[in-house]
Amino acid sequence: MTLFGRRRLLRRYRAILAVFIRHGFGTFLDRLGILQHGRVRARRMPRTNRHAEHALSVGARLRLALEELGPTFIKLGQILSTRPDMLPHDVVDELEKLQDSVPPVPFESVRAVVEECLGAPLAELFTDFDPVPLAAASVAQVHRATAHNGRKVVVKVLRPDIEETIDQDLQILHDLAEFLDKKTRLGDLYDFTSMAKEFDNTIHTELDLRIEGENTDALRKLTARDEGIKVPEVVWTHTAHNVLTLEFIDGYAMKELERKEFTCVDKKKVAVRLATSVLNQILRDGFFHADPHPGNLIVLEDGTVAFIDLGMVGRLNGDRRVLFLEMLAGLVQKDSRMLVQAIMDLDSMTGPVNTRRLQGELDLLRDRFLELPFEEIKLGALFGEIFALAFSYRIRLPGEFTMLSKTLATLEGVVERIAPEVSLFEVAAPIVKERMKDLYSFDRIKHDALQAASEYGHLLSGLPGFLTNFMRKVEDENYTVKLRHENFEVYMGRISKGVSRISLSIALLSVSILTVGLAVALGTGLPVGSSLLPVLTVFVEAGLGIIVALLAWLLVTILTTKK
Repeated sequence: MTLFGRRRLLRRYRAILAVFIRHGFGTFLDRLGILQHGRVRARRMPRTNRHAEHALSVGARLRLALEELGPTFIKLGQILSTRPDMLPHDVVDELEKLQDSVPPVPFESVRAVVEECLGAPLAELFTDFDPVPLAAASVAQVHRATAHNGRKVVVKVLRPDIEETIDQDLQILHDLAEFLDKKTRLGDLYDFTSMAKEFDNTIHTELDLRIEGENTDALRKLTARDEGIKVPEVVWTHTAHNVLTLEFIDGYAMKELERKEFTCVDKKKVAVRLATSVLNQILRDGFFHADPHPGNLIVLEDGTVAFIDLGMVGRLNGDRRVLFLEMLAGLVQKDSRMLVQAIMDLDSMTGPVNTRRLQGELDLLRDRFLELPFEEIKLGALFGEIFALAFSYRIRLPGEFTMLSKTLATLEGVVERIAPEVSLFEVAAPIVKERMKDLYSFDRIKHDALQAASEYGHLLSGLPGFLTNFMRKVEDENYTVKLRHENFEVYMGRISKGVSRISLSIALLSVSILTVGLAVALGTGLPVGSSLLPVLTVFVEAGLGIIVALLAWLLVTILTTKK
């Protein structure tokens, strides 16, 4: 039985389709074959609202549909908004507006979750717990509280039964992804199954608030060396799978700094601190806040920038961090060859790539941006176009890089709104140069050389054992080596046809020579009425018969054999 044949999922599947059809996507779903795949009859689905379809853009209708479908699809839309390589820019812009704000859960339900997860009555855990939430989202809501030691904290609580709802939707998404990969051309390009698995991992990570606590602790330790940056401390004694308790940070919401009349802090200083911190997180640490929008940023009275809500983070391993650094260096130094090489080194190509042509297009793209004054260069938009161009050459970029593009675009938008005179590109230039110096410093080269020597040492130390095992296998009578040449059968077929033609040509030539020779023998050199003439005629006729028989045998052999 298929996934959609299960009664408990069929109703939800029909509800999902109904929402998308109502927002004008019925024809699209029908063309993909999704209605038929789900064994849902189109006549049972609601008709498309034509007025709504013409009144709103595709992106706006998609955003409204995702918001209506709840937490799983809101998260899906937020992740899709990081993929400008997959979706048109106007759709991405709309998905960035997704509102994850819903009516709060009743306080008694929140109390039940906290007490069950932390194993004690609420009064024993906190001296004060505000029943009115600071914020209510589709997955969790946040309350202010006071610990028994007098410390002000915020408590994040998952909504009851949210995991069951999300798991049900994820099963449907997995099945849809598998269907699209197998039945549509889009699957060859996008690999929806892998994307569904990645989304599954992402959303389950966000559902475990202990992981968010670990992310918060990790970022707090990494940014401790950065001036003017703060990350809240986790109260682990009051944290569990469904409950996260953090130090309360009192300050201004970043959105307040967007008002022209706001003069409580130095906006330019705040913007530079924010941009520098995120770029250092990416290029220095390889661990960064992936969603630095105004709602996740607080500014203290002294201009310190605090990062909150570490549900979505990005990670870059050493090699990927170097590649991204080289991409930035290629832009800063106007070296498109370095940029192309970094893209090629991702090893994400799904087919042959015309590197010369790609480099030419990157040159045009680079020049179009870098001819602008520094303050007008949009680094996030530039990387968005670079990654979209790479995707058009069938270079499938890792998810970390598309997330990077989205992070930079979000960061750039915040910086531009609070201090338009600050250029993210200008802030990035000295950081890139410093990181490049570190990359080619004596200590780094020494470290890499020692690491390479260690790896080669392990390889050489294991070589004698490998050779001994190999020689033992060679001595074994049953040991065989199989070699296979790619397209070997095609080449042998061509050779066989050529040899057949040559053989046939030689046979025909032989027959021609023999025929002419016999004709000459019959027609010349013997007097008329010679007694040998009848005897020779018999021999000639017999010889011609043998030649014809041999020729027929040769033709049959050529036509029936593959050798």
